[in-house]
Amino acid sequence: MRVAVPVLARYRQSTGTHWQVGPLRDLSWNGARVLSDEPLRRGEMMELWVGLPLFAQPTKILSQVVWQRDAFSGSLAMNELGLQFTGVAPETRLAIAASVQRAWHDASDPSSSG
Repeated sequence: MRVAVPVLARYRQSTGTHWQVGPLRDLSWNGARVLSDEPLRRGEMMELWVGLPLFAQPTKILSQVVWQRDAFSGSLAMNELGLQFTGVAPETRLAIAASVQRAWHDASDPSSSG
């Protein structure tokens, strides 16, 4: 199950020092889609920090780029990255799964928001 989540992620290549911030397009229990200013190659490892409602603070998730494609062109050029989570603590994986389930429920039941 993959759901849209309206949050920003902070990320960098696992060997890099340059941090980027971009929106998460969607999230599942084992991966995410992120918009990036810079293209990253398939197989590159990333350090992803994401804050979700069920997290007390942003949480580090090690990820691998499994695909990359152009999302927009021109002056708004962005890259869309498909990430697979590779290093996730069990409690973080449970919080991600609960966040996905909650977002799925909220999206499918408009009366539950608010």
